[in-house]
Amino acid sequence: LARRAGQVTAGFDQVSDYLRHHQAALVLTARDGAGEGRRRIEALAGTTPVLAPLDRAELGAALGRDEAVHLALAEGGLAGQLSQELERLRGFREFSMPLRHAAGSNAVAEGASRT
Repeated sequence: LARRAGQVTAGFDQVSDYLRHHQAALVLTARDGAGEGRRRIEALAGTTPVLAPLDRAELGAALGRDEAVHLALAEGGLAGQLSQELERLRGFREFSMPLRHAAGSNAVAEGASRT
């Protein structure tokens, strides 16, 4: 439903477009995704938090796919809820994001500075 409503997009090109048009509130990349693609997404992200909490199979399962490497969430309720759930997940699984995002004002960015 979130994909149909335009709240979530998946794939390198689609996430890049979201970032270029400042539509992304949060970006998730697969922990086991290619480093070059992740670096390119991080470069486009600017101040948008980029997290790598899940592997590609886990990200894909959330979207009803076999795999997903990059996801972008638009500003809104889903991004806020996911941020809260990622804080909970941080208690069970370590994940990080680039240090330049750690100074952000949202809860995910603040929590990332503790890892």
